[in-house]
Amino acid sequence: KLIAIKQRPTNLKENAFITFNEKEGKIAGKAACNSFFGEYVIIRNTITIEGLGSTKMFCEGLMDEENQILTNLEKTKRFEVKTHMLYLYSLDELLLTFKR
Repeated sequence: KLIAIKQRPTNLKENAFITFNEKEGKIAGKAACNSFFGEYVIIRNTITIEGLGSTKMFCEGLMDEENQILTNLEKTKRFEVKTHMLYLYSLDELLLTFKR
């Protein structure tokens, strides 16, 4: 479940989350309004997210946050996992924070 975008808390609850299919190297989730999907590759603590796509519904009041989520997923280069938390970073900036 997404809890912060660039360290700003978000209250999207079950409307923003990410899942990883380790066997197939695929991600899927929801970004405030629309579902998204793509592929990922992990090497040590680096992650590359590729082929990111999403459904295209319009949801009043959620599109700005949704665009931020998808844009930040595309910028993700590394990650950390600590005590049920997933932190996604560009090279030097914390982009998205998820809680299990």
